[in-house]
Amino acid sequence: MSPLQVFVTGGNSGIGYALVTVLASVHGCKVYLGARSPSKGEEAVRAIKANFPSADIEFVQIDVTVEASVLTAASKIAEGSLHGLVNNAGVGLGTSNLDPGVDQSYLLETNLYGPKLVTSAFLSKLSVGGDARVVNIGSGSAATYMEGLAFHNKGSATQEQKATICDQTTVTWRTISSLVEVERSAKWANGGARLAYALSKACLASYTCVLAKEHPSLTITCVYPGFIDTAMTTGMLPGRARKTPEEATVPIRKCLFEREGVTSGHFYGPDGLRSPLNKERKAGEPEYAEKK
Repeated sequence: MSPLQVFVTGGNSGIGYALVTVLASVHGCKVYLGARSPSKGEEAVRAIKANFPSADIEFVQIDVTVEASVLTAASKIAEGSLHGLVNNAGVGLGTSNLDPGVDQSYLLETNLYGPKLVTSAFLSKLSVGGDARVVNIGSGSAATYMEGLAFHNKGSATQEQKATICDQTTVTWRTISSLVEVERSAKWANGGARLAYALSKACLASYTCVLAKEHPSLTITCVYPGFIDTAMTTGMLPGRARKTPEEATVPIRKCLFEREGVTSGHFYGPDGLRSPLNKERKAGEPEYAEKK
């Protein structure tokens, strides 16, 4: 039986690196390690194989913000060969320009438009008959933006405007884009880069719903893996306990491989349980269930 094949963007560091490692070494997957930098991507493959010589990992150069790069990367993958696509590449405050007045659109380019571009290019590479999965890596910041409780990423949109992207039955890419434009037009007031980051992740979770409706033969989910000790979280919430990148892979792998408790179009928390987009579900709280 051929091993399952998975493509992971941003696989050269942090959560992506840990995920590539465990997929290849524990699950026996053929893993495509996607990274923007050839030197960093190739070094990541060498480092993993040094510890796990039998790991089947192949580096594929991809810049998720550049269409030509994404299309070239997709051309290297055989049609219908992938079990999973993990949209992990992203930027956060540790890799952001926090200077006042800076246009924060680049955060959206990587964290929201990047996964949209990649998913579109890789759809034909997914094996529909083999229970193929798309997993988008989200953030708990999405809920804090939607609740509007934290001033540092509250934004300028009203709660009514934010609510337009929370209804899974009516949300569309147009409603998502409209919310983005509200904050962009306000020049990222009430949050700056923190706002743009949280907005990008809230919109990514909503876009997951849109994708799931458009492609019912696939299982498409968004996962908030927790507050993880990576370069991306540098400067965020000093003093708060952080999980390791390896721990972050647990809910991601659940959404990649398990059928029980995984429903397309939904948002999952660090414990692997379904969570609401517009409210943070605390650890120990029951799984979120929509009102019927």
